[in-house]
Formats: sequence, structure tokens, C-alpha cells
Amino acid sequence: MMALHVGLRRAAASAAIVGYSGMLVTPDNAGAQSIATEIRQRPPVLLIHGDQDQVIPVQALFLATEALAALEIPVEWHLSYGVGHGIDPEGLRHGGAFLAARFQAPGR
Repeated sequence: MMALHVGLRRAAASAAIVGYSGMLVTPDNAGAQSIATEIRQRPPVLLIHGDQDQVIPVQALFLATEALAALEIPVEWHLSYGVGHGIDPEGLRHGGAFLAARFQAPGR
């Protein structure tokens, strides 16, 4: 949640953002357009969530994905099956590969 909140508002562009078991927080759950004027950067985002998360429901992954897309932020997602509020080896692999690809991009 913090990575999305800060990363999209930074003056200096981030190479990418990876979020695990989180959500996109908006004022009073008002939706993506309520934060549109605050967005300063649109780095590629990868969201990873466990389908058994009892802390933040898995629906938060899909709501965040839709909201980021509505804000024209490139977003991908991965659902970790059988995983609760945590990170499994497959989620780590996806996050690492996503970051490695972004740091190898031209201009980085």
C-alpha cells in the first residue's frame, strides 16, 4: 500500500513498483479518479496477492488493478494460489523477474 501511495506521487520516476498483499488506498474509498491529480509518475506496477489472504481480501488485487489501469498506469498481477497474507517463492520469483526486467530497460 505504501509503495503505491508513495511511488505514484514521487517527483523522480521509479523504475517500477511491486506490491505484495496490498491495495490502492483512496480517500473514503472514492475510487481512482479521487487521486488522479496527485499522480506524478506512471511506472509499471506488478501486484501480487494470495488467494487465501484473510487480512486484505483478494478482491483488493482486482480493484487496484482496475483503478491503476483507469489512471493509465501499466499494471500486471499475479495470484498466488493457496497463499494467505504472505509471500511465497513463486511470488518472490515474479517480483524479482519484474524488477530485473525493468532495471535492464533502455535508459536505466
